This record gives sequence, structure tokens and C-alpha cells, in this order.
Amino acid sequence: MGLFVLYLVFILSASVLAAYWLLLFTRLLSKRAIPKQNGSSPPVSVVIAARNEADNLKANLPPVLTQKYPNFQVIAVDDHSSDETRQVLALLAGQYPHLKVITQESGKQGKKAALTAGIRAAAHDLVLLTDADCMPESSLWIRRMVDHCGENHVLLGYGPMIKNGTLFNAFARFETVMTAIQYFSWALAGRPYMGVGRNLMYRKDLFEQVGGFSTHLDLQSGDDDLFVQEAGKWGKVGICLDPDSFMFSEAKITWSAYFRQKTRHVTTSARYRRIHQVGLGAFSAAQMVFYPAGIILLILQPSLAIVTLVVSLVLLRWLVFARLAKKLDAQGLVPLFPLLDLLYSLYLWVLLIKMSLPGKIEWKS
Repeated sequence: MGLFVLYLVFILSASVLAAYWLLLFTRLLSKRAIPKQNGSSPPVSVVIAARNEADNLKANLPPVLTQKYPNFQVIAVDDHSSDETRQVLALLAGQYPHLKVITQESGKQGKKAALTAGIRAAAHDLVLLTDADCMPESSLWIRRMVDHCGENHVLLGYGPMIKNGTLFNAFARFETVMTAIQYFSWALAGRPYMGVGRNLMYRKDLFEQVGGFSTHLDLQSGDDDLFVQEAGKWGKVGICLDPDSFMFSEAKITWSAYFRQKTRHVTTSARYRRIHQVGLGAFSAAQMVFYPAGIILLILQPSLAIVTLVVSLVLLRWLVFARLAKKLDAQGLVPLFPLLDLLYSLYLWVLLIKMSLPGKIEWKS
């Protein structure tokens, strides 16, 4: 009976993974990266919330302020910073008249409060969000996001990690790609459930219609995923895969910091719609048990059929990943796919364990 159950778990996990990679993730393969130029340049308000980000603002805010776009403002919200953030923003505001600085010294703290202040102070209806630790790939970031937005009420951008050559960095980039593949694919299927706050565009009037972040103010996270989920009920959600629109950031430098960040992010999953909880849960569970079940079966009852199934499924996903990697600036990860895929399974196990442990969560992008 035990062996039968193990076989059943293995077959089910393989089937779920195959279905995801062949039926859902392949939707991205036909998505155009470059849209047709319509010549429209509606005014845009870029909003950045920052707490103790002086160094990042010095490095990353000028490339945002010098975007090649005819009509935009940048709103930087200093959320109770205790470093030199205020001085850095004041200096930049003197150099760039289209930079508006909001300093929050009293009232509610936290990223959602800071973003709300920035969005409500926006002069334009089209709002583009990013983080202080992010740098645009090109001076056409705003241009490309606007081109792809079109009639969409929400546009999901991409935020890859900067490459530095370490195995840890390769895994962080791989996990970022896997997350993007999932939320982009679900959005193309008409079931959006998240975006990333470092590259997200939506309309100010939609923000007010949805009620901002009011339905999840009790959570530290959720300004991107839970908002997108709510906004999806009110308007159309699109995606942008244009390389010029990518917004890069650095991965955490240690495993402990990385897992703290990811644990904070997944605390919002309990608020997802049932279809997303079931669908994403099934994918994660299949990823977690596929390798352990296959290895145990090969130890207990060596079989050419099991070896063939494992190898075939790895190759199938490897080929699809290679094609998707071209769209997501991840070609360098393709040769490492089998190793990174195995580490991804282990990562999900560790994340599950850490989620069950108590701990204080802070807002830090």
C-alpha cells in the first residue's frame, strides 16, 4: 500500500508539472515583447516609497529622473527615515524640478501608508511604481510601460535581479524568473493574482475605486499582489515583456536575509482567491514532491519507466524554460536549469518550514 501511494504521488506531481509547463506557461511564448507605437504620451506620475534609502536613492533615482519621456513627474515619499534620505532627496529636488518630495514624520508608518500618500499626491492619473533599490534597464522604461499599458487598467512589469556570478545569485535570479513566469501566465489566462511593486503601473482613479490598500492594511505586504488581485475585478490587467521596461534590483546577499524577505512576501497568500490558492498550491506541492518521490521510488524499486519519466519531464521543462529565458533576460540560467530546479524544490520546503515559525516582519523592499 505504501509503495502504491508513493507511485500515485509521483504520477500526480509529474502530471501537474507537465500541465503547468505545457498548458499555462507556454502562453508567454506567443506574447509580443515590442508593441506597436501609437504615438500617445499621456502624463505619468512615478511613485517611490523609501525608508532609510539614502545610498540607493543617490545611485538609482537619477536614471529615473532622466527618462526619455515628454511629460512625467517623480514623487519620492520619505517614510520616517533616520539616515540621510531627506538630504539626498532635497539635493535631487534642487536639480530636477519634476521631482516632488513628500516627507512623512508623523502618522502611520509603513510602505502602504507611504505609497498611498504618494499616489494621492500624484498630478496624473497614470501611476508607475518602483522601489528605491531598483534601476531601470534603459532611459525608455516609462515609454515602454506606457506603450504596453494601452487600454489596460493595470500593467504588470518585470523586475529581474542583477547578475553577480555566484550560485546564490543564480538561484535568486531563477526564483525571480519562476515567480514572473507564474504571475505573467496567470494574467494572460485572465486570472491575475500579483505583480511586483518594483515595476507596476495602474491608474489613480482605479486605486481610489478599489479602496487603495484598505482591505489588507493589517498586513505588511500586499501592496502589489493583493492590490493587483483586487484591481483585476475592476479592470483589465496586461503584462509588459519589453526588455527596455525591465527594472533591475540586487538580490539579498545572504540566505537568511533572502528567506526573511520571501517569508514576508508569501504571508499574503492566505488572502488569495481560492482558485489561486489551489492552483499555486498544487504547483508548489508538485515541485516539492516530484524529486523526493522519484528518488525514493528508484531506491525502493529501480525502474526504467521511472527514470524515463523523470528525465523526460526535466527535459521538457528545460526546453520550455530555455525559450522563456530569452524573454526574461535569463539565458545564462539555462545551462543550470536541472540544478536550479532541484534547489527550487528544496527552497520551497525551507520556505514552508520558515513560514510556520513566529517572527516580526518589517517593510523593507
